[in-house]
Amino acid sequence: MKQRIASSKPSYPCQPTVSELRSSASGAVSAVDKQTRGAWIVHHGRKIAVDQQGAAEYSAIDVAAKAAGLLARLAESNQATLSKVQVEAVAKAGGLNPKTELGACLEQLERRRLIDCASDGALSVLGISGRTALGHASDIFDDNAPEPIELAAIDLAELAPSAPPKGSSRLRSLSATHISWRRVIRAIFSIKRRK
Repeated sequence: MKQRIASSKPSYPCQPTVSELRSSASGAVSAVDKQTRGAWIVHHGRKIAVDQQGAAEYSAIDVAAKAAGLLARLAESNQATLSKVQVEAVAKAGGLNPKTELGACLEQLERRRLIDCASDGALSVLGISGRTALGHASDIFDDNAPEPIELAAIDLAELAPSAPPKGSSRLRSLSATHISWRRVIRAIFSIKRRK
């Protein structure tokens, strides 16, 4: 059995294992598969949830992580169709506010045709598992026009498990792709200071 990453919060079905996070750490950010990228998005979404300004500053990561978590929880159900009450219960169990966040997450999932919503609020999950929810997290992230700092955060996370960079070559590569490396460093340290 794979060891899950320890957390004070309940474990999410789409939370990556340590080996999943490390297995694809080749240093080639562009070659990252969707599931690994989705795992980093879910991971970052959980981290920014504890930061008061996190969701506002990293909105594409936030909505993609929440929608993927909801999708994975909905897919765990043994039922093909869930009532509105059941959907709200699943959302609350996942820490989503049913009045403000649930609608946005359902809209994201319906736009990608991952669920089918009925007029009475019931919905059907269309052939999804917890594992495939990670790939969809990556797609939802891309659909929400992520800011360069969000793209850099995901790419930097993929670089982190690999061997430490020589000098600042990887940071410079990252900054050439997305944003200034000084802004990346400032963003990382400003999050740490707020905690």
